[in-house]
Amino acid sequence: MSAMTPFLTNEDIRALELSHGEIVAALEAAYAERARGGVSLITKIGFQESSGAFCHAMPVKALGLAVLKWVVSGTPGSGAKYINATLVASDAASGATLAVMEAEWLTALRTGGVTVAALKRLPPIARPVALFVGCGLQARIHAEMLRPFGIEKIFAVSRRRETAETFAHDMRAVGLQAVAIDRYEDAISQADIVVSAVPLSAGIVPFLDASRLKPGAFVASIDLGKPWFNVETFQYAITDDSPHAVGLKQNGHLAFKGGFDTDLACLVSGMGPKMETADRIYMVAPGNALSDAAMVRLILDKRSNGASR
Repeated sequence: MSAMTPFLTNEDIRALELSHGEIVAALEAAYAERARGGVSLITKIGFQESSGAFCHAMPVKALGLAVLKWVVSGTPGSGAKYINATLVASDAASGATLAVMEAEWLTALRTGGVTVAALKRLPPIARPVALFVGCGLQARIHAEMLRPFGIEKIFAVSRRRETAETFAHDMRAVGLQAVAIDRYEDAISQADIVVSAVPLSAGIVPFLDASRLKPGAFVASIDLGKPWFNVETFQYAITDDSPHAVGLKQNGHLAFKGGFDTDLACLVSGMGPKMETADRIYMVAPGNALSDAAMVRLILDKRSNGASR
């Protein structure tokens, strides 16, 4: 790596103050390119140990970039940081390394952006009530990015009551009604949007009952579909990238075993199925390196534009 190759920390990326609109637009452009056949992407490779610790390598060639993200979890219960992600971005034509980045913040932003990019293309209905199961960083990013969909009230439930209480307090501070609850059953039948972001420890027993959802509910399962059961009651299942998700099912990394009706490349290209307002929709987007490449392209362009002013 050249001495001049920049290393960007999470704080460097946060300092760019990427807008939600910029993030979603970058993802939409990347998945439109996927639909046109301009992306080389393979299923992430890696392993998960019985403790729940895992390592994943995620490569892609897209948007003029060759990108590799390396994700390593801390052992659950060890007190270590749960997710550790590092990304290397190279020029696709020359192979020159363009940047190395810490990728936790980048990952959180692109995951929320994927959810928004999909939800924009679903039947427009009022979505004032949201349920968050798991109240960590993903919940916070999603809560911010989903506010334009009309969220007024939030139910928060987490393994640790104090985590849910803190999340609810912070949501009230930005003007939302928010309450921490002990059991999801108290809220799931009221929710228009459910974001489940349960830590991916080994041996999760499904506990979220999809049959309790109201007509028209949208679920974003950021946890590989692991907490959900009765998923056959969804009218549609969607993902970020179908070939990638199918590969994950085949190698045992994806809990959801059903088929996908569409993915983000089809949705942004206007080729998705016609869904009705009463349809329950299940989004299991395990994340892939194309979403990361979209963020890298946005970050590099933003830095370049800033340096040229």
